[in-house]
Amino acid sequence: MIKKKLKTSFHKNWLHQLDLAEKRQDRIWFNYLYKEQNKVIDKFMVSRNDIDPQGQFKLKDLENMYINLYTNIGMTMGKWYLKTFKNYIKKQNPDYEILWSAKFAYMGEKTSLLRIEGIANTQKKQAFGYMSKLVRDPEFQALNERQAEKILRKKAKHISIVDAKRIVRTESVNAANYATNQSAIDIFGVDNLQKEWIATPDDRVRASHIAASGQIRNMSEPFRVGGEDLDRPGDSSGSAKNVINCRCTSAPFPKEVPGERGRSLIDDLIIGGSAAILINEVTEN
Repeated sequence: MIKKKLKTSFHKNWLHQLDLAEKRQDRIWFNYLYKEQNKVIDKFMVSRNDIDPQGQFKLKDLENMYINLYTNIGMTMGKWYLKTFKNYIKKQNPDYEILWSAKFAYMGEKTSLLRIEGIANTQKKQAFGYMSKLVRDPEFQALNERQAEKILRKKAKHISIVDAKRIVRTESVNAANYATNQSAIDIFGVDNLQKEWIATPDDRVRASHIAASGQIRNMSEPFRVGGEDLDRPGDSSGSAKNVINCRCTSAPFPKEVPGERGRSLIDDLIIGGSAAILINEVTEN
């Protein structure tokens, strides 16, 4: 069956799209974090003893960074899902991109409320930490301005690279899974879908996520993973042990239920009749 072929390749192709989107966000987040770290260094270099990170890493800036991340990754995954299932849909909703952009931006804003204060505090503490340590180092104090600045900016660059990757890795999985699920709902309707937890079988995957792999739920029902109910991999309501650096996928597929003349729903969607009806219902509701 075509659905089986799709399942076989779904996770691999999903990860490929996510990797491409992550690389773009890695650059965006690195540039932002490094720029803010350098502002602290710029102020310090004026007097060589004034370490003041308080004016940097503003919450509004970080909120906008989250909105950008969720919108851009979300649109990448939404368009990919739509393209993947294009042969199952007779008539597409021309307003998908407008609809999705608003939903993904909202999710980014909502998630930012849980994250940005912690990120801002961490970045400020790190800037103050490595700079105050160097200030107490006689060898550093003996360096000329050019040498001292080079050391500081090298340290700031390393921190920014590591933290950008960590933030993007954690948030991108949530953003991508939310977008994939939401796209499927808007295309097929929530009552016509099931989702399957698919773990990435590498040496970093959690044992609890391997155990959850293969779980199938109705679209509105949570997965049970590591003792927690999660709507999707990366779900921001989950604990850090269940979320950070997760690479699992929530794969939404039309249900295997009887359609017309004994066909499954997916067969009817391939033929095209049900897809147009479903899209009209979603649009009207």
